[in-house]
Amino acid sequence: KDLTGMANGGGGSLLYGIREDSDGHNTAAGIVPIEDRGLPGQIENIVRAGVTPPLLYSLYEVEVPDGFVLVVDVTPSQLGPYMVTLYGNTEHRYFKRHGRNVDMMGEQEVRDAYALAMRVAEHRPLVWQNHRLPVPASGAGVMVSALPLEPLGELLDLRTMSVRDVLPP
Repeated sequence: KDLTGMANGGGGSLLYGIREDSDGHNTAAGIVPIEDRGLPGQIENIVRAGVTPPLLYSLYEVEVPDGFVLVVDVTPSQLGPYMVTLYGNTEHRYFKRHGRNVDMMGEQEVRDAYALAMRVAEHRPLVWQNHRLPVPASGAGVMVSALPLEPLGELLDLRTMSVRDVLPP
């Protein structure tokens, strides 16, 4: 619920192992180290089984005395909002982060999120063109180029690559 709410609210990071203040302001008040090294795998299994479409995220551990803090960086979906498909009363529901809370999305918010995803999909040809994906200059052959639906981030900059960079050895 929290991860999909963050992703549907524009993305961001969640920290597990942080104690919140007790005065209701939901601000960090200290570190409560996590000792269970299996927790990241458990979160991955839950997210894989209980979120549609597949959640775009990365997680890593920050070592602290007596354990670690788990950081989960969540990327917004370009395919539409994320839906929680598990957990009883939250099954098949959409959530969104609003300020300091994660609330269930209303029908219009879900529709708006899908409409935004459709507009992104309509611009795919322009994105393809802007990345100048390589095309063989001459000769017979087959070349397959692909552009993922997810944001490319800093994985590779296709605008600076040449055909030689992507040909097999």
